[in-house]
Amino acid sequence: MPLPVAHSLASGIIYSSADADGSLFTWKRLLLAIFIANAPDLDFLPGLLMGEPNRFHHGPTHSLAMVVIVAGIAAGVAALGARWSMRGRIEARAVAGTALMVGALWLSHILLDGFTDDLLGPFGVPLLWPFSDRYFLFYPWFPHVARYSGSSEPVAFLLSLLNSHNAWAAAVEILTLAPVLALSIWWRRRSRAGTQGPTAASCAAMPPLDLSPSDSD
Repeated sequence: MPLPVAHSLASGIIYSSADADGSLFTWKRLLLAIFIANAPDLDFLPGLLMGEPNRFHHGPTHSLAMVVIVAGIAAGVAALGARWSMRGRIEARAVAGTALMVGALWLSHILLDGFTDDLLGPFGVPLLWPFSDRYFLFYPWFPHVARYSGSSEPVAFLLSLLNSHNAWAAAVEILTLAPVLALSIWWRRRSRAGTQGPTAASCAAMPPLDLSPSDSD
């Protein structure tokens, strides 16, 4: 698995790409997108509480079935929110957009894990759970995360992530994904500028309207 650095950068890419016109951008939504993109790794929590941090990692939360489930839940929440709002009507486009956004964020986590070197079993991600117990590892582009999974203390496990190898891994993630994020943000701003119509400078350059009577009158 990569570090949360890669998942957070990926969430920014997806969020800024989907919100090309900038009309829906808020920092709260961006933070929510970052949380969703990292959420599949919440499967660490039961293992941490049991003293075996890696016991449930790369389980069902890293499957395509979970992408569909989470996207469906997001669609339901969006529909209920629209019904309870002052508008009192459900916009199918907004509900579908919410489901696609959440599904894409969750899927990005799984794909990044599939492109990360893995030294601790299970190796790869269980894409086809619950229909198959096969794990898929696409290509080890990102370095593995060095961590100590044998500690019964959650604090010791978290501190084990602070090492020089993981600093290098974070650098690789940034060098790979930050340029893509920058391009996505540039494209969003460019698209937004194109939808705002003439600027103040262009309006100032327009010739004034002639409202005086013509000679034919």
